[in-house]
Amino acid sequence: MGFACPYLRPLVDEIVDPADPPSIVLRYLDSDLLSESNKKRLSLPEIKRVARSVLEALRVLHKDGLVHTDVKLDNIFVNYGTEGERFGDVQLGDCGGVVAEASAFAKDGHVIGADFTRSPEATFQLAWGTATDIWSFGNAILSLIYGGGFHLFNPGVEGIKRGDDGYELTVLKRMHKFFGPFPQSYEDFNDQDTIRIINFVNHFEVPTKPFTQITPREVPGADKQFLLKIMKLDPRDRPTAGQLLQDEWFTETSPDTREPVPG
Repeated sequence: MGFACPYLRPLVDEIVDPADPPSIVLRYLDSDLLSESNKKRLSLPEIKRVARSVLEALRVLHKDGLVHTDVKLDNIFVNYGTEGERFGDVQLGDCGGVVAEASAFAKDGHVIGADFTRSPEATFQLAWGTATDIWSFGNAILSLIYGGGFHLFNPGVEGIKRGDDGYELTVLKRMHKFFGPFPQSYEDFNDQDTIRIINFVNHFEVPTKPFTQITPREVPGADKQFLLKIMKLDPRDRPTAGQLLQDEWFTETSPDTREPVPG
């Protein structure tokens, strides 16, 4: 699947012989943002450059009714820059999972993405659309702001490993903890299992550290306000990629108030 967009990693060639296994050749880029963020936390201008590139890629996909389904740091690729710039090209890759929003696959809520980077609606296996990419985009930017390999919704923060009982429930609890409670508007999806889980989480889990109370030592104020526009638990409340590209966050230049990455 090819797109005429400089922010999407292009297909260079397809190997037809041998035909099995199917093989493709993608454009080479030097690294990915998970690796780069783990090496050294990005500056705020670098994060904004990444954000703009990813949103431009999503705008192209979403305009055609397509959902990337797996926006995360290790699917955002970079070339190293020159003349003092850390990065040159920034491209969203791994487009093999791109799905039409109008497809049965999307409407039936099939599982997509990685466990703690996917959206709430995808976690509940409800119908999902382009807004699921917006959540995952916000999640990726949030991880870049923290740096050091930290992911806000990772159950590993609480010592819970993949495969442990309650792993996915812990992802939802952490969504609730920082951006909850889950709104009653979820009843519109008319999925009794989802409503039962939401009622359980909302009733038994008090949001102990809402993201609105995160201090500038963790997330600078302007970045926090930008993320609060994105990280809406109801997908219908999230802005589009095009709307976010017009946000004043891209032009503001407030100081970086983050404390150094621990360790």
